[in-house]
Amino acid sequence: MPLFKWIAFLLYLSALSWEDIRKRSLSLPLLSAGCLTGMMFFLSALMKKEITLPNYGKIYLSGILIGALLCLISRLARDAVGKGDGLCLITFSFWWDFGTVLSMLLGGLCFLAIFGLAAGILRGGVRNRSYPFMPFLGAAGLLHFILMLIRPF
Repeated sequence: MPLFKWIAFLLYLSALSWEDIRKRSLSLPLLSAGCLTGMMFFLSALMKKEITLPNYGKIYLSGILIGALLCLISRLARDAVGKGDGLCLITFSFWWDFGTVLSMLLGGLCFLAIFGLAAGILRGGVRNRSYPFMPFLGAAGLLHFILMLIRPF
């Protein structure tokens, strides 16, 4: 398990979460930095022969589909879902394979649903409220990391 890669990724998620909470948007320089860092980890794995280019194309870059789909949903839903969230998931595909990116997205959606339900109950059913998504993706990434430490799969 690449511990250093996970620590760098969790720091990246923390920076994204902080910016999403503070500004309600994600900056292109931060997304670019995450993309470049993921590419550096990819090149390192390629040089160590841990992965090959044909496998990378099938396994890792297919994660771009998740982010592209989220960008399309953002466009169709008139920005009810942020474009930055889709772009962020595209950068995740440079770090992790399709299954990891998908599990983080689904975990983030579950955390968001639980938080939204709890907030709705506590606030008396407030509707049409938006929340930044990156903190929930960060929580899902942290949970994924903890599960990898407990039982590598």
